[in-house]
Amino acid sequence: MRIRCATLNLQGLEHEWFEKRFQVVVEGLRKLRPEIVCLQECTVRYAGAVYNQAAEIGRGIGLKAVAFSPYGNPIEVMSPNQGGIAVISRWPIMGVRHRPLPIGHDRPPDARVALLVTLQSPDRAIDVVTTHLSWMPPESPLRIAQLGMVLDEFSAADWVNPRSRALLMGDFNASDDEPAIELACERLQDAYRALHPTEPGYTWLRTNPMNRSWKDMPNRRLDYIFCPKGVKVRRVEVILDKPAPVFASDHFGLFAELEWPQKRRSRKNES
Repeated sequence: MRIRCATLNLQGLEHEWFEKRFQVVVEGLRKLRPEIVCLQECTVRYAGAVYNQAAEIGRGIGLKAVAFSPYGNPIEVMSPNQGGIAVISRWPIMGVRHRPLPIGHDRPPDARVALLVTLQSPDRAIDVVTTHLSWMPPESPLRIAQLGMVLDEFSAADWVNPRSRALLMGDFNASDDEPAIELACERLQDAYRALHPTEPGYTWLRTNPMNRSWKDMPNRRLDYIFCPKGVKVRRVEVILDKPAPVFASDHFGLFAELEWPQKRRSRKNES
């Protein structure tokens, strides 16, 4: 079975989302024909008519199933704009869970969450997890705790099994050499590194005009697709990394085409 998937930090509704960025995102994703897309910094606006950013993207690229989980930050709870993470899919959603993660810097609180979605593909169920870890550079120990909770879910459900149909995607706000990413690589396969062991694969550049702050930070790879180690990575690339005519977000996206090994037929079935 092959799955085409993508992840992207959307940067919410800021920076001319309705005027320019929406079309850039939709056209870019539509060309790739993904079955599953994970989104971070995704917004649902409850002001007048409800606007669901993930659902609107899904309609634009032909994916009808949508699951959304808000971050739960107090300042957003009181706002008409609820930021969060989302999964959109070609296949029906069978189940949805969200798990609050350890909270970052105290003033203001920086709530984080993992969204766990079970999809019913024509072949079998697929478990997809997306998350968005704390962003401040000194919070590396917190990112270990946050991602550790997510990986505990993978281990408990046996999603680290090479034959498991399971994916972990998102904005981890951590470069390759951070302990959080090293921890993930102990249990799962980093899809980008499977085909590009030496390329930087940056998904955040300080020169991106959508990045209007933190210009002193180095270019980094912050966005990841992880899968079980037995999965064949057929294709993986950084996407939405050029203006068309504007950049899609302050992050670039990541796309992968993954292939799971077929089940071996038993001798009984072969006879």
